[in-house]
Amino acid sequence: MMLDLRQIFEVPDTSMELDTAVSLSSIDFHGVHPFETPISVKGRIENRLGVVTVQCEVAFTLHYLCDRCLKEEYKDCRMQFSHVLTNEPNVDFSDDRIEVQGNSLDLDDLMMNDILLELPTKLLCRDDCRGLCPECGKNLNDGTCSCQKETVDPRLAVLKQLLDHHD
Repeated sequence: MMLDLRQIFEVPDTSMELDTAVSLSSIDFHGVHPFETPISVKGRIENRLGVVTVQCEVAFTLHYLCDRCLKEEYKDCRMQFSHVLTNEPNVDFSDDRIEVQGNSLDLDDLMMNDILLELPTKLLCRDDCRGLCPECGKNLNDGTCSCQKETVDPRLAVLKQLLDHHD
């Protein structure tokens, strides 16, 4: 969704309310579409004394596979973002500002970048997720498996064979 911010940049002390939905359903993450439903975006873009800012809160349901046990999960998320916008091209600012070219802001692109950067690098079904058994693949959150628990480091397997032959 492209937002025309010409009036915001040209007229001091003006503002624009944001109450919209952004679709990121085309994003595919390892065969899972994490944003199956639209993302609710509520906020405000305002020009205060010549400084244009955008502040918003997003709400969405995240669809993911647990990184340890591969269980399919859904999680309700809320995030807040704030940015300073500029329509002056090629100006070097000491702080982080977002350049708005042609007085148009691509809200979908901005929200996608903000959300993806804010998501945790590891998504778990629960904090104490036990994951999968490396031998049989059973989900250890559902109970223990019947695999032999004695594992030998492959680098030390030769030494184990020597001990077994010694007996």
